[in-house]
Amino acid sequence: MTESLPRRIEESLAAHVRIASGLKRQAEQQGRLPVPFITMSRQFGCEAIVLAEALAQKLDETEKLEQGSWQVYSKQIIEAMADKEYSAAQLMEALDLKARTAIEEFIETIVGRISDLKLLNKLVRTLRATATLGRCIIIGRGGALLTRDMPGGIHIRLVAPEEFRLQGLVTRFQWSMAKAQQVLRQEDNIRLNFFKKYLHSNPNDAQNYDLVLNTERLSRAEQLDQILTLFKARNL
Repeated sequence: MTESLPRRIEESLAAHVRIASGLKRQAEQQGRLPVPFITMSRQFGCEAIVLAEALAQKLDETEKLEQGSWQVYSKQIIEAMADKEYSAAQLMEALDLKARTAIEEFIETIVGRISDLKLLNKLVRTLRATATLGRCIIIGRGGALLTRDMPGGIHIRLVAPEEFRLQGLVTRFQWSMAKAQQVLRQEDNIRLNFFKKYLHSNPNDAQNYDLVLNTERLSRAEQLDQILTLFKARNL
């Protein structure tokens, strides 16, 4: 499925599991559930990781938590965690029986909708277990749809006109416009096909998200402000 994770990332993930497990238990003892999490979907060419990393720092400050309590999970990290090279069992073991059962029941509900579920069930378990632990920002992989029934989630979508996204790719990667167009359309098709095949949905459907942000019209600071405002309004 994917390559093993670099040791520094495995160590960071292990630390997050430890911190998140402690915070989750503390929240349960104080009756302050659900534990918050965020999913971030984007059109290809919209910068999500930089925004998510800035947001994680802001959320640590907002909740007065130690730095690193909120973690960012890119598509590549989620896939690597689901792979046998990284023990996804660590995540499941960090959850109580009720949470593990809920994940298994969710998988059962989509068996009839996914013809090759075996290719996806580790991904689903990993993604939902990560969201259950909380204080994570999950980028891509249909996170909004795979966790939309879970309390405590905020689901963000980043969009921008194609021309703006193309120019961003040319600037960031020093690509020719022709290559940027080729890669953008290829990636857009891959994502659309993933949603259609596995989730029977369209990633561009605004009804899948709580907040849709136009990255051409809004600066990164304004995007952060919009997400933090919603986070505080939800009293999470």
